[in-house]
Amino acid sequence: MWPELPPPHADGWQPCHPDDVQLDMPKLRDQPEAWAMWIDQHPDKCPRGIVVMPDGRISMRGICGMQLIKRRNPRPEVAEQQRTQYLFLAAQLFASPSAYWHALRQLRVTVVPGQPWSPYNGSIANLTIDDLM
Repeated sequence: MWPELPPPHADGWQPCHPDDVQLDMPKLRDQPEAWAMWIDQHPDKCPRGIVVMPDGRISMRGICGMQLIKRRNPRPEVAEQQRTQYLFLAAQLFASPSAYWHALRQLRVTVVPGQPWSPYNGSIANLTIDDLM
């Protein structure tokens, strides 16, 4: 059961949910606001990389980045070293403010919400940040 989702404010969002409603863990495809409310209720289960500010605001960019990276993770049968290399390059892409936005703009592509995602199937041996786009 999910309460009505208010719009996010800038990058940080202050979760607002009834205290008497116990939220189930959201699915990867669920709205970032649903993740923020769940993280607010379960701070001990917060996924790695999601920033929670001292005042309780939760980084919506962090949640969106987590969703994007996890959706595109290589399949489990890919060698661990190659999966690590993929995650390292993905982290580099998102570590620099606006790097992902600039890369999309340079390639003249947009992100379409609701499109299906599939694991990265390309060769990881010589993978670069540009290949992640």
